[in-house]
Amino acid sequence: MKKLLLLASLFMGCSSTEPEDCSGVAGGTAEIDACGICDNHPSNNCQDCSTYFNFNQSTLQAPYYIQEVTIDGVIISAEDYVAAFKEDICVGSQKWDTSLCGGGVCEVMVMGDNGDDLTEGYMLTGNIPTFKIYDVSDSLIYTVAIDNTFPWSYLGTFIIPTLE
Repeated sequence: MKKLLLLASLFMGCSSTEPEDCSGVAGGTAEIDACGICDNHPSNNCQDCSTYFNFNQSTLQAPYYIQEVTIDGVIISAEDYVAAFKEDICVGSQKWDTSLCGGGVCEVMVMGDNGDDLTEGYMLTGNIPTFKIYDVSDSLIYTVAIDNTFPWSYLGTFIIPTLE
């Protein structure tokens, strides 16, 4: 039987038509997890995607007040999360329950690198955070880039009209 398979593969050619997995490997087994992340990603340990939004407290902080957060024009629910990232490092997050925020405007307190091991790689003056929205009902994470008018600085206060 093995000889027949070998002969058949020789006659059929060597090109692979196996579909690629989420990491781009032909015939691979990686799959998108509940957090919308390919399962070979270092942050795949999230069972609840809110854990992907964990961060360490820093003594260097800057609030980013966000007046409205939407996905496809629909305001996100009180169960959803908004987080700030520097590259792949979560540097602040907030469950987006606007009833608990002052005047319905919530903030993400964005942490800076204060020189200790727990905040290594966090924001430095002039870095621009990327924001991610975790839609709990669909178990999806959306990435939202903001423009360069909001560079992080210690004790800077930023007001962003809309994340969409």
